[in-house]
Amino acid sequence: PNQHLLVKWLDEIESPRVFLLGDIFGFWWGFSDVVYGEFVPVLAALERLTRRGVQVDWIRGNHDFAMGDFVEDRLGIAVHDQLEVNLGERRFLLDHGDRADRRLGYRVTRSVVRSRIFAGAMRLLGPGNARKLGLSLSNASHGHMAPPEALLASQERWALEYLHQGLDVVVMGH
Repeated sequence: PNQHLLVKWLDEIESPRVFLLGDIFGFWWGFSDVVYGEFVPVLAALERLTRRGVQVDWIRGNHDFAMGDFVEDRLGIAVHDQLEVNLGERRFLLDHGDRADRRLGYRVTRSVVRSRIFAGAMRLLGPGNARKLGLSLSNASHGHMAPPEALLASQERWALEYLHQGLDVVVMGH
């Protein structure tokens, strides 16, 4: 529902580099020859951004981890699971942040949907049915999220582990 605001923001960015921390879409499963129509405005804005010479780094989220090659090959966006980068004098870790959710149910679900077996099933389903399944799983996950306080506490503990390793800043979405 807020897609137009994201497109407007992308079109107005005046920065040499932009970092997207995942979950840009409610669900994305990459098929090499398919882009879902509702994504076109955002993808077009990202293409305009990269054509203006802005470097875009996209950290995979739990809803857009299987983007396929389109984002990298067509849009020229670097896609990462996690990114450590020096900005000025500081070392940053950029991560989606879902790995900080240590609940057993979430960890199992994350492992299953990122498995080769699941990927094979999605390919067999094809773009339309894979999208239906993905949106169904995505919508179901919203009802099983950790209470915000518990998730924030878990993310804080997770970030502190990295800060103790010498990083200066940890930034995450989720």
